[in-house]
Amino acid sequence: MLARNAPPKPVLALRIGVTGHRPNKLSDDAALFVGRQAEALLQRIQSRLSHIATEYSQAYADTKPCARIVTALAEGADRVVADAGLRGNTEIDVIIPFSRSDYAKDFDVPAARDEFYALLGRASTVIELDGRYEPSEGRSAAYAAAGMKVVRQADILIAVWDGGGADGRGGTAEIIDYALHNSCPVIWLPSNGRPFECYGEPVRLLLPERSVIKGAEDELLKWLASWLAPPDAASDRDGAADAAVPLHEYFRERRPSLPLYRLYDRFVRLVTLGGHRAAAPAAKPARKIQLADVTSAAGFHDPQSESLQRHYDWLDTLSSYYAGLYRSAFLVNYMLAAAAVLGAATGSFAGSIVEFVSLVLILALTWIGLRRRWHQRWIDYRDTAEKLRTTRFLRLVASPPMTPQLPPHLSEAPDSNFGWLYRAIMRECGLPSIVFTSEYLTLVRGYLMDEELSGQIAYHHRNSARLHVFDHRLHILSLCSFALAFVVALSHFFLEEPALEYLSIALPTIGAALFGVRNHGEFARVSDRSKRMEVALTQIRDELANSASATADRQTLELKAQIIAQTMLSETNEWQNLVRARPLELPA
Repeated sequence: MLARNAPPKPVLALRIGVTGHRPNKLSDDAALFVGRQAEALLQRIQSRLSHIATEYSQAYADTKPCARIVTALAEGADRVVADAGLRGNTEIDVIIPFSRSDYAKDFDVPAARDEFYALLGRASTVIELDGRYEPSEGRSAAYAAAGMKVVRQADILIAVWDGGGADGRGGTAEIIDYALHNSCPVIWLPSNGRPFECYGEPVRLLLPERSVIKGAEDELLKWLASWLAPPDAASDRDGAADAAVPLHEYFRERRPSLPLYRLYDRFVRLVTLGGHRAAAPAAKPARKIQLADVTSAAGFHDPQSESLQRHYDWLDTLSSYYAGLYRSAFLVNYMLAAAAVLGAATGSFAGSIVEFVSLVLILALTWIGLRRRWHQRWIDYRDTAEKLRTTRFLRLVASPPMTPQLPPHLSEAPDSNFGWLYRAIMRECGLPSIVFTSEYLTLVRGYLMDEELSGQIAYHHRNSARLHVFDHRLHILSLCSFALAFVVALSHFFLEEPALEYLSIALPTIGAALFGVRNHGEFARVSDRSKRMEVALTQIRDELANSASATADRQTLELKAQIIAQTMLSETNEWQNLVRARPLELPA
């Protein structure tokens, strides 16, 4: 159910990760200096975000931009930057390696523990990972996991660093290396109090020799402006012609209204009426674990769940709408082409009128569909909706978004304006508050099996069976048309009936139209894809159900969720490669 009259625009947001030294490498004077530098930098970033939101109001919501600091709240640099952010009304999202009670044991001084709990109370969201506090090797691995999780949830990283190597796992140098390896720009605030520098060049220009750009604050702010600018604006500046659907056209969409989009589905129902109903997939459990069960778990809180759902609902609904328009248009075009031939074959004035009107309607429908980009809207909206579908369950295990892994011969579709929109939504939504306990992991595992996997398995099962029957019956109807035409042709040797002459034209025409619909729709290939997807997802569900280690820890379950997401997104990308080659065309 769409709750608005137009698609929502994303709220401009920026996630700023933090890593840095603890008090043993950060003196009080250095901490004071770094705090002032961080506060001034964050204020300039906030000011630039406000300017960007105003300049690109056609793409961002009319809401105050949000800067979020993502931090583990360790003693020292993490808290210095968090304090600086809170003084400037910047939100903080916290990711800690253990439960809060275990983490507090790391702070020997009571004042440090009190400061930790005070900052934790001011956080917008808190994720308590399930790292092992004992033994010490497990503790180091947990710190490294938390630091890497901060990086994967950040757009830029502030590093308070002395320039030296890491003292152990999860150290500042290791996290900086991880950020650079994952193309996350790093702002270096030297812990010895010198003016800050930008470590490495931003946006995928990360040099192996680790070149340093000094005095790069202005360069950073320029980069932010170009990176956060919507692609429509970038294309306008560059003078580039973009065949993709512009974002401003998406934001001007309204609730689906054109009845034509239902025609295709009704035609499919008519052709498959009484068709074979394939056996349903394996029975589902009597009591399904639903999303509400997971979100009601102790410690779970998602302030952005409704926003994410609104974005998904609009993209999903509009994708289905334009899919219906596109499919109905090519179906009508082939039927009208047949009508034009049948009208012309009568040799009458009325038949000429039918021919002329049919050809005009074909041209008009094709022109409208191409001008309105029905085909491209369907692809762009569906691709983004499917990414948001996987995001919905990846967020439950604090996983970053996934990208499909494809063989070389299946190239990923070029990034469109909606790649930008997806990233903007991800920045807006952030992560929920989660306490990773064995009970919570069990709930997530059940939800993945009962809702996400079983729902997609059932969909692909129905889709495969329906399209198989549809394709088979169109094939039979085409063959019957040509077989009858052959019988009519033989009849010409014995009968001289005008009706036979007309049938000798009409039957092949109808057969050709049905073949054109079947060929354009690629129903057999789509049915086969859905069948293979059903098998693949069923295998993943069975492995998840039979794996005793699936809920042993968060990392194992996160890996399972990522495999599910990659499988779904790879199938979506393969689907794009198939349908992108079938634009709306004249039935010639």
